[in-house]
Amino acid sequence: MRWKYLFESAILTRGRDYYRLGRVFRVTKKDSEYAGVVRGTENYAVTAKFLPSGALSSLGCSCPHAREGNFCKHMAALLFAVEAGEYQTAAEVSAQDHSIWKDAAVPETEIARIEKDYADTYHYFDFPEMLRQLQIRQSVWERGKALARSGAVALREFRFQPSSFAGSRKTPVTEGYVTGEIRTGRPAGRRLEAEDAAGEAGVRIRASLSQSRVELLRCGCPGCPGPHYAGSGAKDYCEHEAALLYLIGQYILEKNPGDATSEAGERLLQEMGRILERPEEPSELRQEILGLRVHRPLQLSAGLVKKAGSRELEAVFKVGEGRMYRIHSLEEFAEKMLSGGSMQFGQATVFALGEEKLAENSRDVWELLKDAFMDIRQRGHGLKNIVFTELLGETLPLYGERLDRFYDMVRGKVLEYKEERSPKVMLSCRDRMPELYFQAEVLRDTAGLVHGLELSGVLPEFQEGRNYIYWLDEEHLNRVPFSFAEAVHPLAESAEEGHVRVRIGRKHLESFMYDVLPLLRRFAEVSVPEEEEILMLLPPRESFRFYLDAAGSEASCRLCAVLGETEEEILPGEEELTERRKKALSLVREYFPEETEDELAFSTGAREDLIYLLLEEGLDRLLLAGEVQLTDTFRRIHIRRRPRVSVGVSLAGNLLELDIAGSDLSEEEMLEVLSNYHRKKRFYRLKSGDFIALRDNSIEELEDLMEGLRMSPAEFVRGKMHLPAYRTLYLDKMLQQSEDLYTTRDIRFKAMVRSFRNVQDADFAIPEALTGVLRKYQKVGYRWLRTLASAGFGGILADEMGLGKTVQVIALLEAEREERERAGMTEGAPERTLIVAPASLVYNWSAEINRFAPKLKTLLITGTQEERADLLENLQDAEVLITSYDLLKRDIDRYEGLSFRYEVIDEAQFIKNHTTAAARAVKLVRSEVRFALTGTPIENRLSELWSIFDYLMPGFLYSYEDFRRQFESPIVKDEDELVREHLGKMISPFILRRFKKDVLKDLPEKLEEVRYSAMEADQKRLYDAQVLHMKQMLAMEEG
Repeated sequence: MRWKYLFESAILTRGRDYYRLGRVFRVTKKDSEYAGVVRGTENYAVTAKFLPSGALSSLGCSCPHAREGNFCKHMAALLFAVEAGEYQTAAEVSAQDHSIWKDAAVPETEIARIEKDYADTYHYFDFPEMLRQLQIRQSVWERGKALARSGAVALREFRFQPSSFAGSRKTPVTEGYVTGEIRTGRPAGRRLEAEDAAGEAGVRIRASLSQSRVELLRCGCPGCPGPHYAGSGAKDYCEHEAALLYLIGQYILEKNPGDATSEAGERLLQEMGRILERPEEPSELRQEILGLRVHRPLQLSAGLVKKAGSRELEAVFKVGEGRMYRIHSLEEFAEKMLSGGSMQFGQATVFALGEEKLAENSRDVWELLKDAFMDIRQRGHGLKNIVFTELLGETLPLYGERLDRFYDMVRGKVLEYKEERSPKVMLSCRDRMPELYFQAEVLRDTAGLVHGLELSGVLPEFQEGRNYIYWLDEEHLNRVPFSFAEAVHPLAESAEEGHVRVRIGRKHLESFMYDVLPLLRRFAEVSVPEEEEILMLLPPRESFRFYLDAAGSEASCRLCAVLGETEEEILPGEEELTERRKKALSLVREYFPEETEDELAFSTGAREDLIYLLLEEGLDRLLLAGEVQLTDTFRRIHIRRRPRVSVGVSLAGNLLELDIAGSDLSEEEMLEVLSNYHRKKRFYRLKSGDFIALRDNSIEELEDLMEGLRMSPAEFVRGKMHLPAYRTLYLDKMLQQSEDLYTTRDIRFKAMVRSFRNVQDADFAIPEALTGVLRKYQKVGYRWLRTLASAGFGGILADEMGLGKTVQVIALLEAEREERERAGMTEGAPERTLIVAPASLVYNWSAEINRFAPKLKTLLITGTQEERADLLENLQDAEVLITSYDLLKRDIDRYEGLSFRYEVIDEAQFIKNHTTAAARAVKLVRSEVRFALTGTPIENRLSELWSIFDYLMPGFLYSYEDFRRQFESPIVKDEDELVREHLGKMISPFILRRFKKDVLKDLPEKLEEVRYSAMEADQKRLYDAQVLHMKQMLAMEEG
């Protein structure tokens, strides 16, 4: 037998453990097929079939993991039992079968007759094959048919749940869920399992079907030995199960339920159907011939024009549905777009205008035109006829911010450009500097004496925006930075129709050659044919040398003027200086405003900001002005940029371990930086003399992390820190947003985060008692509650009133009860839940639990003081205790010795004031996990949220004083959106809130009608007095 290679090692190990623990039983062999039952969280039917060669042919299991197409541990457990020879053959089982029902199975002739009834019509469910596989005894089948025909057993519900086609799966997929009921013949005095919708009591029979076999049969009658699983080889079916099978066959024959179409297939058919049903749009020819008019969204486009003799660019606009029409009155168009109305274009075309009629891709064009229209209207108020006719006629002048917006709007598009008395051209947009060329010719007299230079060249016409400069060539609208405009502006001012001609006389040649010419050559090619000859006419150029040193907390600079081989020191006290020396001295004074003690050099003094500024930008400026010499002491001063900081997180039990380490910063240096961090400061100087740039992201993110976790710098950097596990989700969000911190997360941390990200797909089965009861969003809520509970966290289920918060909690409690029952954990004291609700809802909770989970044992803690005391001292096997806020306050001392798995408070706004006795009482109860239910988590004040979280997870939102200072005051008084966002990140994983309009799509729109009721005189006086009192209280708080 070769089979172990099919399983992953972990699955194989678990299967071996199940086999060794004796969880495999009732294993039978028929030919080359084996069947048995493996006990997991419940009993699962497992089958295995082998080829004559000994190779495995097929495997099946009824567990959810296998139904998704996987090899499971139950399959491995069965195969270990088969390998060990622990099975019985069909003959051995038959020999041991002494039941009163021992007879042949339903004969093939009857199954053939049933197949004939099904032959004429396609049926998704193959009932004859189901009956054939069950091998139900003929006598039981006959009694079952008689019960069904007499009405003693009825089919209550047949529910089809579509899935991927079962025939393509490794294991069958359950798609049909059937419920039947025994109506007569119930044993006297027997407690009923359920009640039907009409109120008639009855014992239930349930079946689960895949496409061609019965996966599960379960009867609630006392004599039934079930449940029966597919492939188990069982034949001891009772007549009630046989009756339900007969009714299933009749239902499938008459109603023909089910289909292989998946949910995705249904969506495809619906969407394609809508497309096919959509009326075909008439062609333009049909519209023209028949006089039809089909309105499409209006397109609005913009072009560029330039009038003759003008240097200014202007925008023109066109509108249309297909063919585009020039807008000749922008004022009229804008007014009718805003107010609605029609406007004629061409000879016979009229468009109905309005912002809602505009195509989406034309919105930016309209916004530009509308903003200009509103601006001109505001400035021209009272002068409408004059201003509007002049400024908003057929064109829109482009300048300043409006020109910048126009360029952004048309960038990436082909732009139509028309210059008056010139043909139309198409332009594209690009960021490009113009290629400028200038030539400087020497000015001489007839004797050859040099009098200066004449600089000539051509400049394009520049249009000034607010942040950019624009110029046109034959194919492009070009954009350049404003810094270029500052350099070229003096030349542009002197240009005539783009031609530059500037003369520089002999007296200014030194300034031009040494200062202006290098600047011009940064953005243009400048040719000076006789440059060397001109330079020989000029005196030698004095340069500067800067000597920088550092000592203690200050830096110093010696300034020297260099001419040839001669170096002359410029001392702080000198006053008679040339213009060049004054400029060099002014530059030095920006960074060295003080003098050294010997008055021979310039100094920063003890100002660290000047040293930081010198390192950040000053050295580059000094290098442009001359030569810079540095001492070794000065060279050792650095700005440490983007220090590498790593954050390691791991989960150990109910504690979160956090480890901070920096490869570029020692522990002492990190502590030093974080202790002195201030958001308005750009740097911090370490004891070593180096600077840390505080606005580098890694430092900012580290500080945010420290503040968010409410830790001191010393706690944050020294060794491993231990935090409550409920910080896991908030910490993960912060680390996700971090781009400069290097993070490592352990497997448990990742697993917890993953479980909260995929709550909808969490592996928590819906309790059997509520199968078919919960809506889709309620299943999500149930799984959210279980995810929180599995991690030991509390939470607020804040669904809108009427969405079934109660049943979601009941599903949680019933699921855990069923799991304990399946695991055989029914001995000893049960895990208990305490539910605290307003007095008016106490009995409602009891009724709802009895309705949806009748096996949960409830106990109402009500009555007189003596009665309640007796109940609390004799809980016996009660699993759910229900009491009111008022009674809990009175009895809180008697709860001191009790502990609960869950504490659930309904209408949690009852504890919104944390100083009340009710709030204190619910927080004193000992419980592992706490939940709060409320449709209004915040009614009036943000502190209400703090009070609920202080009950759920004490300390999660810190102390009330800290919460008020850190969150409530900034959010309420200062409307600080960053703080609001921070709080939202912290609490969002622990609050689930849905609205009816979002989850109940079949509800009609809510109708609201506002009616005002005036206060009477006495009421008005009381109201005004209360308003005044509240204002005084707020003023005192702010003071």
